[in-house]
Amino acid sequence: MTMGGIEEPELLDLWERGRPLAALERGELLLGAACPGTPAEELSRLSIGRRDACLLRLRELTFGPDMRALTKCPGCAERLELQFGTSDILVDESGDTTETAEVKVEGYGITVRAPNTLDLRAVSAARDLEKARRDLIERCVVAAVRGTTALTVDELPEGVLAAAVERMEGLDPQAEVDLSLECPSCRHASTVAFDIASYFWEEIASRAKHLLHEIDVLARVYGWSEGEVLALSPGRRQAYLDLVAR
Repeated sequence: MTMGGIEEPELLDLWERGRPLAALERGELLLGAACPGTPAEELSRLSIGRRDACLLRLRELTFGPDMRALTKCPGCAERLELQFGTSDILVDESGDTTETAEVKVEGYGITVRAPNTLDLRAVSAARDLEKARRDLIERCVVAAVRGTTALTVDELPEGVLAAAVERMEGLDPQAEVDLSLECPSCRHASTVAFDIASYFWEEIASRAKHLLHEIDVLARVYGWSEGEVLALSPGRRQAYLDLVAR
């Protein structure tokens, strides 16, 4: 898979196409931009961690390596700003092409794989979080046996199932990224989950709205088309905006 940063015309197109979509579908849309020419079906079978690694690299090429996020301290509710870089949260998986793993515990043998977008799409209609979690585990347990007897997920003891889930999560460490934080006011230490798909989308939406404002101003003043405005370098475009503001 090869990728380059998202150029401004493509960014506006992605934003327009993604506005009516749900969060999971936006992630798929961005993944398509990260891996142009790769069939959508192939991309949907990438594990969530591998999807997120692609999105992180695309985000770096588009907006640079530095990131900021706002959250609230769970201890005192003070607003906190986090600053981190792509390299801080990108898991090194070089050479790791393992797609499935086998867990042997208490006489049971369970083969698991990491969840992918197809799995998340399938369980998204579940009536509650616990049902979605159970459905996801069932989809990602490739096989379960005791001796020569094949078993369903419901037939596995809780301890055995927990070991299988732990191994499943270990297959795809990039899928769950937690940021550490400590509140300077109350000194409460905690972690917050980071979702690159949602974060990247919010950045794209913010940038798209900013671009539309620039296009609107320069089109009204100079009569330029959207394409003509976007053809200007950001520096020259800002120079014209500064003249308009005088």
